[in-house]
Amino acid sequence: MKSKVGFTLIEMLVVIGIIAVLAGLIMPSLGTSQMKARDAKRKSDLKQIQKALEIFRQDQDPVAFPTDGSFLNLATSWTSGTTVYMSTVPSDPDSTAATRVNYSYSVDSNTLTYLLCACLENTADPEPTTCTNGILSCSCAVGKKCYGITQP
Repeated sequence: MKSKVGFTLIEMLVVIGIIAVLAGLIMPSLGTSQMKARDAKRKSDLKQIQKALEIFRQDQDPVAFPTDGSFLNLATSWTSGTTVYMSTVPSDPDSTAATRVNYSYSVDSNTLTYLLCACLENTADPEPTTCTNGILSCSCAVGKKCYGITQP
């Protein structure tokens, strides 16, 4: 009598079914984790830009902030004269160019206040929405949550 070694078709289908169910349970949580990671990167980027803005302000005489957000659109670094304020200007971590929205910056030179904003993907983010400081404001597209910071 010849003995057969291997798996039956039924055994293979059961294993494939179990793997499919496990993958179905894991995939949604991975997407949420990636979304939260990109939002954490956005918040960190704004804090880095905020520090660079404060250094820029201290170097100015009279004290001032940049008049527009053109420094955010630089490909490599933000410099003024020989001073390097940011060696690499951060950009939104969304890898899809069609949906990428760079950070926004607005300034009120009269009150020496500014507002830096990013659009978060996680609308349930626990951080408070701070996209206005009474003078300046910014907004995001539907399905995004606005997150902003002002001068310390």
